[in-house]
Amino acid sequence: QNGDTIIISASTIPGNEVPVNDSINELVRLGATVITNISQRTHVPGHARKEELRMLINATRPEYFVPIHGEYRMLKAHADLAIEAGVKNENVFLLTDGDVLELDNYSGEIIDRIDAGHIFVHGLGMWDESGNVIVERRSLSHNGVVTVAFSRDSITGALVGKPKIVSAGFVHIEDADNLLKEAADALTPVLAQHLKKPIEWIELERVVRNTLASFLRHRTKRRPLIITSAIDV
Repeated sequence: QNGDTIIISASTIPGNEVPVNDSINELVRLGATVITNISQRTHVPGHARKEELRMLINATRPEYFVPIHGEYRMLKAHADLAIEAGVKNENVFLLTDGDVLELDNYSGEIIDRIDAGHIFVHGLGMWDESGNVIVERRSLSHNGVVTVAFSRDSITGALVGKPKIVSAGFVHIEDADNLLKEAADALTPVLAQHLKKPIEWIELERVVRNTLASFLRHRTKRRPLIITSAIDV
């Protein structure tokens, strides 16, 4: 309430700046005085200091030492501290994500490396960062999607009419109609030419995608995800 003083003793975690600043602004709107680490150096770390870490190492006298948590430079400093405190250099292991460390009664050794990284979970599906689902979702979020559908004669394979092109999240709705009509006009002769003779679907899909991608990139400087479908009539 008005007149209260709020002391924020933590530093903002990188990536959380917007919600933290929004909270501070809301507190100020309510009449509170907010003191932060930026203005008054109020930060109180939640991690042990160097001498406290040294004290723990001296108290436990570990045979092997593996620093964890923090950025690589922090892990290196912790490893150096362990060596200073008497842990043998060959028994200190500075690991990165995916390293497999094997320890026995006599020695320790990094014996393997496995794939490690972010795993995305949606429903019952899981993918790593290189998975097609993640790649496509990133493309959708940045550039939207364009879907093209066309009809072909079930006997001759010839193009029937013009292709129909629709989009979502690609361009402003007021600009879409004319742009997509021009895209259909540009695609029609290309489709008609390639459908004059038998063609594998994969190759036809590639032709459609490349033709549309080139046209749309030239007109909008964007690369939407392009989905193609055909109906035999």
